[in-house]
Amino acid sequence: MRSTEERIDLMHAQVKEMRRDHEKKLTRVLGSASVLVALVLIIVTAYVIGNPGELTDTAMAGTSMLSESAGGYVLVAIVSFLAAVMITVVCLRMQQKDKKPPGKETGTDTSGEEKT
Repeated sequence: MRSTEERIDLMHAQVKEMRRDHEKKLTRVLGSASVLVALVLIIVTAYVIGNPGELTDTAMAGTSMLSESAGGYVLVAIVSFLAAVMITVVCLRMQQKDKKPPGKETGTDTSGEEKT
């Protein structure tokens, strides 16, 4: 027979393994989502520019931002910036959620006294 402490240790090991598996799945999903967003931005940029082979002269590429068609570039830049900010916020929240201060998991505060 296993003692209560051994069962608790086994349960904690299983919980840790489940959390690790969940984090791996989440990392794969976020990686796939970032690749998908990058591909969508490339396609949108190609669509906004029109024919990619149209601008062959490098001097014309810099002056294209001064024309009336620069709105597409600005839109793509804003969307990509907002996507990056949202991904960063989600990652930071996940990281902060994993870091819990000591004493919050159990019924004791940091001084070691029992809460009533």
